[in-house]
Amino acid sequence: MLSFKFVSDAGGAAHYFENNDDYYAKEGPKGEWKGKGAELLGLDGTITSKQFKKILEGHLPSGEIIRKSNTTNQGNGKKSKDRLGIDFTFSAPKSVSIAALVNGDERIIKAHDEAVSEAITFLESKAVARLKVKGNSFRQHTGNLTVATFRHELSRSKDPQLHTHAVMMNLTMRDDKKWVALTNDEILNSVKTGGAYYRGILAEKLKEIGYEIRVTKNGFELSEISDEAIKVFSKRSKQIEEALEKYGKDRKSASQELKQMLTLATRPVKTETDRTVLRDEWKRVLSEVVVSMDEKNSSLKVGKTTAKIKPIKEGGAKKTDKPFVKEKGGNEEYVNLDGGKYVSQGDTSLEGESRAEILNGEMADVYLNDEISPKESSAVKAVNFAIEHLMERQGIFTKGELLESSYNHALGAFKEIEDEILKAQSDGRLIAELPLYQSAKSFERDKKEKSKFQADNFRQDEEDLKKLTKSSWVALTMAKTGKSQAEVEKFVEDSISKGRLVLVEQRFTTGEMLNAEKSILRMEVDGRNRVEPIKSKEEVSSMFKGTTLNAGQFDAVELILTSDNRFVGVQGYAGVGKSHMLSEAVEVIKEESMKNAMERGYDVIGLAPYASQNKALADLGMKSQTLASFLMRPSDQAKLNNKTIVFLDEASVVPAHQMRDLMHLVAEADARLVMTGDRKQTQAVEAGKPFEQLQDAGMSVAHITEIQRQKNIELKSAVVSAANGRIAEAAKKLESRTIEIVDPEDRYTKLAKDFTDLPELEREKTLIVTGTNVARSSINSKVRSNLKIEEGIMVRNLESIDMSKAEKKIASLFSKSQILMFEGKESFGLKRNTQYEIVDINVIENKIEVVSPDGNIVSFDPAKKQSISIFAETEIALAKGDFIRITRNNTNLSLVNGFRTKVESVTDAAVILDNGTSIPRSDPIHLQYGWATTVHSSQGLTEKRVLIDADTSSLTSNRAVFYVAISRSKDDLGLYTDSKKLIGEVMSREPKKYAALELRSDDLEKRIMATRLQREQLNGAIVRSPDNLVKTSSQEVLKEKRQFSFK
Repeated sequence: MLSFKFVSDAGGAAHYFENNDDYYAKEGPKGEWKGKGAELLGLDGTITSKQFKKILEGHLPSGEIIRKSNTTNQGNGKKSKDRLGIDFTFSAPKSVSIAALVNGDERIIKAHDEAVSEAITFLESKAVARLKVKGNSFRQHTGNLTVATFRHELSRSKDPQLHTHAVMMNLTMRDDKKWVALTNDEILNSVKTGGAYYRGILAEKLKEIGYEIRVTKNGFELSEISDEAIKVFSKRSKQIEEALEKYGKDRKSASQELKQMLTLATRPVKTETDRTVLRDEWKRVLSEVVVSMDEKNSSLKVGKTTAKIKPIKEGGAKKTDKPFVKEKGGNEEYVNLDGGKYVSQGDTSLEGESRAEILNGEMADVYLNDEISPKESSAVKAVNFAIEHLMERQGIFTKGELLESSYNHALGAFKEIEDEILKAQSDGRLIAELPLYQSAKSFERDKKEKSKFQADNFRQDEEDLKKLTKSSWVALTMAKTGKSQAEVEKFVEDSISKGRLVLVEQRFTTGEMLNAEKSILRMEVDGRNRVEPIKSKEEVSSMFKGTTLNAGQFDAVELILTSDNRFVGVQGYAGVGKSHMLSEAVEVIKEESMKNAMERGYDVIGLAPYASQNKALADLGMKSQTLASFLMRPSDQAKLNNKTIVFLDEASVVPAHQMRDLMHLVAEADARLVMTGDRKQTQAVEAGKPFEQLQDAGMSVAHITEIQRQKNIELKSAVVSAANGRIAEAAKKLESRTIEIVDPEDRYTKLAKDFTDLPELEREKTLIVTGTNVARSSINSKVRSNLKIEEGIMVRNLESIDMSKAEKKIASLFSKSQILMFEGKESFGLKRNTQYEIVDINVIENKIEVVSPDGNIVSFDPAKKQSISIFAETEIALAKGDFIRITRNNTNLSLVNGFRTKVESVTDAAVILDNGTSIPRSDPIHLQYGWATTVHSSQGLTEKRVLIDADTSSLTSNRAVFYVAISRSKDDLGLYTDSKKLIGEVMSREPKKYAALELRSDDLEKRIMATRLQREQLNGAIVRSPDNLVKTSSQEVLKEKRQFSFK
């Protein structure tokens, strides 16, 4: 993996030169300069501590000083120093560290060093410097970095952990030969891609020297090292590090074994004897698992195939002149790859294939007899995987995200992946956005605004106006200056080449996603004026005269009962009484059904994304079920007819593919659909935001804006501000309720104490909301401790593992001991809602072997089995008084995901809930502590009091999260944050959710260009519109001569 942290104190950088965490370096060099910048500065050879510190502080070898230290106020009482550099840490996979350091294979360390060097070269291509000339801003790709690398081989617990600190100095040389501070945004945006690039290079080099690679969910591992070996070291490291924190150097309460481990962990490694002691300890640890590490040979059972690897001497594997043909030599098979590289054969994907075969014949007419090399084959599969993986969650994804996912999947074949992305664009698998450019000036201004999170003033459409195609920049400049097209085209081209106009990162979508969104909008339009109203407007007015409904609620009821449109929506803020409105509408529909019973009355069906939301619909008198279950059951779908009214609650969290399928079923049955929700709250986890798109496209919508939930005036005012997007204003109104504690654990402790200090009846009416699962888990633990709930009984428990549908098709991305459960039709002998444990994985045949609770073993290809849920088995301590949250539906026990309740007792056979429900312990159960919950899980909940952890450093913090969190309470709220000053700004960030139709097309570019021209004119610019987009007379243009400029 690749992680980073900023270096702000040169005086504290001495730890890079420490000896005691360097296994192989012995008395050799402690660091090495890398990068073209280092070459330009004449830096080579061993890095000295004094030299390192000076360069960090901006003091060049020539004596030139390019930067002076500076401090700024962070807003939370702390001072922030200049960013002197960035420490990028390249960490090898755990199995690689074990093979290198326990097995003593120095070739692996060399491969790691080379992979780090190539990854640094990759990052150099992202190096940027700013330049300002006569008020004009430019961005220049310099292509040079100055990097100090320090290879370390041990973790804090003195376990094998091969990693390199690559400290990138905050300086680069521009084309004018001037050394300046680095603009690091492109580099930081490329960290994930750079990490994937490093892993790919490392994997290729390891294969060259004879190791087998198995792709995993988080990268890769060596086939020679078992998961058990990796787990035992990971568990041991965690145990030692926790002990170091707890016991320090006073180990009186530690066990004898732990004392020995702590002694080794705190022992400096200075001599060969010390290294021998460490290595013997590592081998002892490995002896606890079924793995054989030998100096010359190693083997591991991978699925049902034993891959035997013989380390190859320097120079690679056995050579052959035959391209892409397997040769057998002893027990090994080799294949000749591009550039004289050789790997041991074990993956059938290396056999010769055609691109049409890989694409399942879909492109047979495009790629007829298109035989491709193994690397090209790997690239095709990697790019296809990346497209499917990314499109599940987002309607649009960037080139960087596509490369990262492809690199991780292919582990190499970088050039071939770039070529395949181009082929995917030409054959229609990918749809690319038009090339867009942004002025360097606005680019830097946007960076400053985003770094300060100027949220109340920031909108996505404003950002879009700053990005235009080359032809639009030409048209805009002609309109503003009155100069000829030839002059302006030359100026624009020159601006691009010099960095005055900056190419925006390329983005993509797919035809499938575009068609899904277009289909949704088309069905809504086709459904207008197609159904008979249930009541006339006069009848509705008469029926609800003197009602308790407010104006917005009445408008919604009227729309539902009087509209002749098949699809209508109700947009209501959180707590506006949508349920009350629905109950009134349903009562009228029921009454109408009774009148028309002889002619078959109306049938009302309630659908919601989550089972916990179905109860509310059922309480309103509807037959209710989850949307997913409805879409999976043809028998339920067959009940739809022209007298069916479907109510879809929480429509804002429904993804595009589900909305498309539901609307199609409703239209085919001549039924009608009422969607209710709030587009301002959190959106679907999967791709698309159809409820928002339908509203924007003109669907008939009633708006309910009068908030009913909050009884406290101050709190209600803050929620109103948040609902209208004024987050900073909302945070200001809550300032008296805000507690600032910078340290996360201290903040969790305070929040937990405030909760447990409440009387028991008040705790039952209080909800704790967090932005992350880490915070949720920590707070729940502290609450449980404060309540002095007895230690209890350890109960086997299941925690969900998030994997995309694309990931679920690949056997190597699963792990032994994981628990699988299946939905849908039974196949391969696998039953629904039965827990199967993974006992073996056959990577070569892409098969998983599982065992059922009754001992039945089944082997299947996950690519041929859909609707798989994956879990990790853990343990949770449960006792009487524990407050828990159910995490999976159990129809047999009438338990729904999200249900929160208390534990009454725990026996050897079951967990008994306070409502009398008995959950058998024969299999692991699905629950977690429930005092604290995440924002996403809290949507739809309401309590008297809410306590919120609002972490401004969390990437999950945004406008929707803040709005949902503060709108859960009726009467009281407590806000716990690390920064009062930053909370309003940070929480104002827009959630990153894109629809495919937002990808810049020719039609969309014309609309944006028209808006931009109108905006320029409104701001007082003299504008002559190309193509008559804006009408301004030529005389007005001639009144003022304009010079070329970009804003």
